[in-house]
This record gives sequence, C-alpha cells and structure tokens, in this order.
Amino acid sequence: MAVGQNVPELGGYDFEFTSKVPDEFECSICQSTMKDPIQIVGCGHRLCKICSESLLRSHSPKCPIDREPLSREKIFPDSACHRKILDLTVKCPHVGCPWTGELRAVQKHQEQCLFKMVECPNTGCKEKLTRRDMNNHKKRECIWRTDSCEYCQGSYIVKNRQSRECCDTADILQRLSVNVWFLNFDSLLIKVLLYDFLQHHHSVCRKFPVKCTNNCTLENIPRGKLVAHIRDDCLLTEIHCKYKNLGCQEVFQRVRTKSHLESHLESHLNLALCSLEIIQNQVKEQSKQIERLTSTFNDQIDSLMAKNVEQSQQLNDQSQQIDRLMAKNVQQSQQLNDQSQQIASLMFTVQGLVQQRGRLKGHYQYQAIQVKKTTDEAIGGPNQKGATNVRVQGGDTMKQDFKPKSTKAIEVGMKVLFNLFPYEYRGTVKYVGFVPELNGYRVGVEVDPDQPEAVTTEQCMEKDTLPG
Repeated sequence: MAVGQNVPELGGYDFEFTSKVPDEFECSICQSTMKDPIQIVGCGHRLCKICSESLLRSHSPKCPIDREPLSREKIFPDSACHRKILDLTVKCPHVGCPWTGELRAVQKHQEQCLFKMVECPNTGCKEKLTRRDMNNHKKRECIWRTDSCEYCQGSYIVKNRQSRECCDTADILQRLSVNVWFLNFDSLLIKVLLYDFLQHHHSVCRKFPVKCTNNCTLENIPRGKLVAHIRDDCLLTEIHCKYKNLGCQEVFQRVRTKSHLESHLESHLNLALCSLEIIQNQVKEQSKQIERLTSTFNDQIDSLMAKNVEQSQQLNDQSQQIDRLMAKNVQQSQQLNDQSQQIASLMFTVQGLVQQRGRLKGHYQYQAIQVKKTTDEAIGGPNQKGATNVRVQGGDTMKQDFKPKSTKAIEVGMKVLFNLFPYEYRGTVKYVGFVPELNGYRVGVEVDPDQPEAVTTEQCMEKDTLPG
C-alpha cells in the first residue's frame, strides 16, 4: 500500500482462492484481489473501484504507484480484467462448507449455503445459527415461536405459555395439578374439581356454544362470535332507520325493518324530497360559484394568453433585431477585415515608397550637382574658386558666393531647382548673392515653392554683410 494515502474504505475481495492469484490482479491500495477493477489512463495501473473513489476524495489524489496526479477523467472500468478475476476459483468463506467454484458464483451459493449464519426469523428472537440448524430451531426450540392452543386452537407465543390469552384452560389445569398432586385420581374430590374446572372453562371458552342474549331463535353461537351476531345479524337487535340521516328518528328491532319502511314510505319520500331540494340548492349555489370561478379563470387565461402573445411578439422582434445586429456585425467584421487588409497593403506600399524615396534621394543629389552646374552657367558661369553653396529649408537663407549676371537669372535658377526637386523644399527659400547690374551690391531673392510666381527681391545697402 502506498505511503501517505489515507484510505478509509477497502474494496477488494476477501476470499480464499484455490490457487495463487497473479500479481496483476492485486490492488495496490488494499493489497487484495481487485473488485470491480478500474484502469488509470496513461500509466495503465489498476485499482479497486471503491479504493479509487476513496482516493479521489482525498486532498490531492495521485496514482499510488508512480505518484502522478489523478482525476476522475483519467479512470475507466477495466472489463477484460474483471472477467479474468471472476474466472478465478474460490472456497466458500463459511466454516465447514466444502463448496468451491468460480468467483462469479459465490453470491448465488451464499444465498443457499447451509453453513451460513442466519438470524432467527421469529419476532423477538436474536439467535444466530447456521441455515441447516435454523429450521429445527425456529419450529421446535425457539421460545419466540408461535404455537396453537390444544384446547381452543388459538395462537400464542411459546414464551408466554403460562399467560396465554386464548383461553384459561391451561391455567386451570396447572392449578388443578398443583392442588391435587397428593390425591388419588379416582377420588370424589378429583371428580368435583374436574367438574368445577369444566364449568368454569365453559363460562369463558370462546368456542363454547351459547344462546343469543336477545333471545332470538338462533342457538349454538360460539361465544367469540356473539358480539358480531348481535351487531350485524340478530333480528331482535334494535336499530335506527336507514333514513336517519334524512331526519327519521325511529328505533325498532331489525325484524321490523320491512314493515317500518312500508308504513313510513310517504314520510321517507318527503324527507328524501326535502333532502334532494337542499342538495339541489347547494348544487345551484356551487354551480354559480363554479361559473364565477370559471369566468374569473377564463379572464385570467385570456389575459395571460394576450400577455403571452405580446411577449412572444416582443421575443420575435428581439430575435429579428438580434439577427439584424448579428448580420450587421458580420458585415462590419468583414469590412474591418477588408480595411485591415487595405491598411496592411498601404503599409506595404508606404514601406516600398520609403525605400524608393531613399533610392531617388541619392539619384536627386547626383542630379542636383548636375543642375547646379547648369544653373551656374545660366546665371553667370562656374563657381569661383573657394566659393560655397548652402541650401537651408523652412525659410532660411541659401548663400551663393558667385556673381550672377542679374536677379532674373537668380529667380530662374531657383525655380528650376523647385521644379526638379519639389519635395526637397518646404516654406520660402531665400538666395543672397552679388549681382553685377547692382554695382557689386548683394541682393536677396525670396521664392515660395508653393507660389513660385510670388518673388520678393531685397537689395542690401552694405557690400560686406549678408542680410538675415
């Protein structure tokens, strides 16, 4: 048995087998041959059903062999193993019984085994004997058995023989035997005592024939049936008229029943009519009450049916609304799915555009160098040695240390740059440089890429400083 398992119930077979039981049929909890075996899924170990139930009721059930967690879903009845166990041969567990047979036949054998201890069926007796000895005990030996009186044939319990209530003959004989044990049976005294006994017995014996106390013609009525005779059959017993419940208060002997009914026929009919009228009035009142209740119930039923129809309609409307909402939900889910796919596609496109922008930027930088060379030639020739070009976005200044021929040339060059690189500039761009037509003064030309026609020209009065 596994250590640490608290198992209050053991469920294996407690029989003596005719041969050694294989180890595979032994329960690892109760160490007995398994009864109603179950198998654990996974590990394949087997237990008794009762042992497994006790194990599952513990705080943290585990397989007693490999200590793996155990649950009710992991066990199932092992029918194949059960059949093999039932094929094993066992001995009868009752001492002295020579029977041996298959385990499946033990219960049927015990129902008729003569060596099984059983309790006496007589009420009050607690004696336990083997089945083969019980029949003699309950019929001949048990003091709680029922016997018949030898004098009146009444039933009594043997234990209460001396106080039996069926008749007192036995008591009288018992007293007689005590009082005259020293006398000769042929003596006159014995005869007198016997006569006295018989007279007394005849006065109380329930079987002794007696006459009716009403002095009717019937004789030889057993004393035990006299009361029933007077109550139910005697013609001289005084009885009430059967119309007593209707109002007839006459009392007469049973023998006069026919004559009473014939002589009081009219009065009985009147009583019956009065009773019938009362019953009819009661029926009418009850009918009215039933009609009122029926009307009330019908109104309630109509109200409940109308309410039921209304609620059914509401339920139908709500069901339709639910169907519409579910359809709308499906549609919106589809739209959301489509939009999600569109967003994913746009993100993919944006990523492609960003990559393309990076590639184009390098290409534009190369083109810018070529354009600047062309622009320099257009606005006054190549840059002077040591000259620098500066381009700043967002309204800052673009400085050029060369001498274009005119402000128009500057304006044309800047517009060419805007057309070639529309995404490179944001806000206004200002160019500051020397123009020969202004006698060496610097000039500032400001151009807005979004409004290329709006050109602002500013002449600097000082030759040696740059504005802005």
